[in-house]
Amino acid sequence: MKALWHLNPNLSTVKSTSLPASSGSNLHIRSLYSLISLGTELLVARGNVPEELHEFMRVPYMDGEFIFPLKYGYSLVGEITGTGTLCHLMHPHQSECLIDPEDFFEIPMDIPPRRAILASNLETALTGIWDGVVKPGERIAIVGFGMIGSLIARIAAGIPGTDVKIFETHDSRKAYAEHFGFKVLEDPADAMEPYDIAFHTSGTGVGLQTALDLVGLEGRVIEMSWYGDVSVNVHLGGEFHILRKQLISSQVSRIPVSMLARWDHRRRMKAVFDLLQDAAYDMHITHEVSLQEAAELFNQWRTTVPDGLGYCIVYETGA
Repeated sequence: MKALWHLNPNLSTVKSTSLPASSGSNLHIRSLYSLISLGTELLVARGNVPEELHEFMRVPYMDGEFIFPLKYGYSLVGEITGTGTLCHLMHPHQSECLIDPEDFFEIPMDIPPRRAILASNLETALTGIWDGVVKPGERIAIVGFGMIGSLIARIAAGIPGTDVKIFETHDSRKAYAEHFGFKVLEDPADAMEPYDIAFHTSGTGVGLQTALDLVGLEGRVIEMSWYGDVSVNVHLGGEFHILRKQLISSQVSRIPVSMLARWDHRRRMKAVFDLLQDAAYDMHITHEVSLQEAAELFNQWRTTVPDGLGYCIVYETGA
């Protein structure tokens, strides 16, 4: 079994080891694909998880600790050995897995397994839409067109009457947004009218300030970025209080309180796979890499900005 490990804040590598002994009830998974979630996983790889959040940030089947070394990841698609059943699960990047039967979601037959690796990030995007209480006809700004921003933009654009604009300064991500059919603006001054809602996904304080500046009276800013132990500065003087602007955090581990009477995590995942019936989501996977290439990319990304949206790890058994 091969797995991607972060050995220290400066080095990632692929390690080979044996799977632990099965308890008899465990299922053996042969990995096909996994998705690198660039925001959270880069913070983990760089050692930017605050000590007080170590327990909260643990993911199923994670090995090691945030003080290093560790393996980390949370969107893997594989086949249950001997059954042909395709499944999605939260698991680090690894060529084979032993899992509890309660820990997977069977992928519907009409969803290609490669597209299914978007499920975890699409859960995040869908939860953001719920937290923002997006309404038909609203003017919506997406600040940052990485994976999460692009997924939110696609969902939001499907709500009747919405006007979705992208604010992005990175050249390759601007190109992706335009290819997807979105209007891209770089300067908040180019906005003709205040926005009703802005989703911030850039992972920077500058981006968050842009989102706050874009919304109008009682406008909502949905903060999707997580900064780990990195501090950000925003200006909350000026119009922020006068215009009663709202800054709302969104985090995928919790379903909005207003929905808990009827929704649980499994129903949300079913809704995600209903969305994934749309083949347009394939465009969000912009790169395919091997497990070894993924380790090399993590070593590069510690000092550079990734060019793509979704990086899919293809295992030797992948098709």
